[in-house]
Amino acid sequence: MGPAMEPHVRGLLDVMLSAGLSPTLVEALEHITTSIPSLLPTIQDRLLDSISVVLSKSHHSQGRSAIGMGRGNLMNTPQQVSDLSGSALVQLALQTLARFNFKGHDLLDFARESVVVYLDDDDGAIRKDAALCCCKLVANSFLVCNMLLIGLIGENDDILLRRFGFEH
Repeated sequence: MGPAMEPHVRGLLDVMLSAGLSPTLVEALEHITTSIPSLLPTIQDRLLDSISVVLSKSHHSQGRSAIGMGRGNLMNTPQQVSDLSGSALVQLALQTLARFNFKGHDLLDFARESVVVYLDDDDGAIRKDAALCCCKLVANSFLVCNMLLIGLIGENDDILLRRFGFEH
């Protein structure tokens, strides 16, 4: 797959994402963003919307007070059907949020609105994934802030970006 396939793959994203979050979907999206980097921003936004739906629905269905979604509106989001449900789906959403390439997105507000609530979950595995996710998002945000500060001081941005794994 390469850039020549972009229009075809872009056309498939709706169908791919309509089935809901799954490990297979996340893996496929990772491969697509590696092969066709120009689709990364679109895939990031669409995947964040899917994660938001999972975390908001799961949070709401557990009888807790609903917190604003931060990335979308349940009324405007197509119904997603996934092979996973309940705790397994929440864990996948948290793990994906922590591990997928969301560089360029500051997700601290999203974490505050949609992830922090899972730190008190009854399921220990969900609490663990929520804690790891928060740590990863905070670390990424801290790294970006440090890079911006260093850039303002006048260091060579290209060297810093490469050193910390960012490309521009």
